[in-house]
Amino acid sequence: MFVKNSKISIFFTLAMIVSPASASDKNQIMDALKSFGDGAEAQRLEYKVSSLIESGDQIGLKKLSEQIREKDGALLEAITAAAQSENKKDMAEISLSMGSCHHANIAIRVFALMLSEDGARPVIRNQLIMVDGSKIDDYFAESMWRCEHIRRLPPNMPKIGSRCIMTGAGCNDDPDMEMNPTFRPEPH
Repeated sequence: MFVKNSKISIFFTLAMIVSPASASDKNQIMDALKSFGDGAEAQRLEYKVSSLIESGDQIGLKKLSEQIREKDGALLEAITAAAQSENKKDMAEISLSMGSCHHANIAIRVFALMLSEDGARPVIRNQLIMVDGSKIDDYFAESMWRCEHIRRLPPNMPKIGSRCIMTGAGCNDDPDMEMNPTFRPEPH
């Protein structure tokens, strides 16, 4: 379902500017999105995905992908469909209902699906898992960093994506940062 770059990019643009076809769709999406507000769940899923990748467990990653598809596939599809809708009326309400933990939960699920279903190849640099050219890893890291700080979650050792944009650390290790060489945050 998710193609490496095109649909993934559309998906995240969509997650930020969702526009469902009807008020009923909007309400269903907003109700379903509540479960994605749990930052600790995004942390658990990050750990699970990273453990499977680090151990080379493709079968485990496939099973996890199937579980995600079974449990959350309908919501991910609804968000994708909503983004392609012409109705922009409810966009602000849905967008404002989503916080950084919602974005992190969506991103980590799409990341797992992308690895399992689209055959994206992860790379490990300085103990961080990335998929070059996708930017979804960095989007997850950014959203997770914000989620952890806003929700005051227990510190979590990042496993997926570069937090370069937030911390200024590790920017040289992420080739996706080379796409915008004029932006280099100062390390804190």
